[in-house]
Amino acid sequence: MKKESLVIKKFRTLDEFEPEYLDERAKVRHAKPISLPNDSEPEPDIAIVRPLGREYREHHPYPENIFWLIEYANSV
Repeated sequence: MKKESLVIKKFRTLDEFEPEYLDERAKVRHAKPISLPNDSEPEPDIAIVRPLGREYREHHPYPENIFWLIEYANSV
């Protein structure tokens, strides 16, 4: 199975439960950058962040805005 297929399947599963479990307390971002203190901007597969709305137009979520990061690894 290709990694992309596995990741997309997992995203669809999380999307289905997002509103029920997170309400308006958090937002799910898929493969979008986050900003780290070392000027790094990794793109985790899933980031669950504070719902800051328009503020994210000016910058990516900072560590204090992030609740949970998920990175999938495909290993045998």
